[in-house]
Amino acid sequence: MLLVIAYRLARKVRSLLEVILHMGAHRTGTTTLQRSLQQNAQNLKKNGVTVWGPSETRGRLFSGLLRGFDAEAGETTRLVARNKGVIAIEMDRLARKQCRNLLITEENILGGIRGNLRSHQLYPRLDERLARFAEMFGPVCGRIGLAIRPYQDFWASSMAHSIPLGHRLLDEDDFDQLVTQPRTWRRVINDVAAAFPRADIMVWEFDRMVRQPAAQLKILTNGQRNLHLGLMEQQHNASPGRDALRSILAQRRDGSEAQIAAGDGRFMPMGAHHIEAMQAQYAIDLAWLRGASVGRLKFVEAVEAFDLAPPEKTKRGFG
Repeated sequence: MLLVIAYRLARKVRSLLEVILHMGAHRTGTTTLQRSLQQNAQNLKKNGVTVWGPSETRGRLFSGLLRGFDAEAGETTRLVARNKGVIAIEMDRLARKQCRNLLITEENILGGIRGNLRSHQLYPRLDERLARFAEMFGPVCGRIGLAIRPYQDFWASSMAHSIPLGHRLLDEDDFDQLVTQPRTWRRVINDVAAAFPRADIMVWEFDRMVRQPAAQLKILTNGQRNLHLGLMEQQHNASPGRDALRSILAQRRDGSEAQIAAGDGRFMPMGAHHIEAMQAQYAIDLAWLRGASVGRLKFVEAVEAFDLAPPEKTKRGFG
């Protein structure tokens, strides 16, 4: 019954409320942006933008939608159906209050860091995960935001984030698999485009937008006026340095801390040959993004040059 209600209400709000999905990716400043949006939630709401961040999504709203595929299937189905019903009711309530945009920022839509590391792949089974969200938000999602970063930095930051949570330190064989894994940022972007054929896909590089939540908000909202976010002087949820990781690993008493050089510098466990291969693949991705940045796909390299004109929606994917 809740699922039926969800569909009916989704159709009802389609012309009244546009959903913006900020999908991450992980380790690309998502927490900094989310904290800034939370701190400015009242100003955003006054200007017609409601924000759902992790405090909303990881509770009752997305409890089933975010579940992994190793979870019990029957329980997942029950939770997803309930999520869809509750979300549709909330969206209808927002539309009645004349809210123009619902900005959802949740990097776990793509999957999880631990799943990436376990599988040695960049967001495996992403098409299946996105199908859950497309069924709910596809008709009303007008814009999707996605940040990327060089592979060696993404994987190193993912490892540094996961080690304090109990993940093991990866070794040379793991790095070989990360280099040869078939999933690239291009594949991720095309998966998103295929799941949401109505939405514009906005892509930017983490390094160009670090600690710039206002610039990211401008991209996500297509330059809406009166939406102000302050500069974040502190980068939230930053990766721990080498000494901090060595201290954590030392507590495991397996000698693994010896694999990390001492010092309070940045953690980069991969060798030069792995980094070179990852840099080459990232360069290919960037060249593709620059060439494909037409129609629904927009690669934003400098927010000052951001074109506010609505892109033509002519393509399902980007090749």
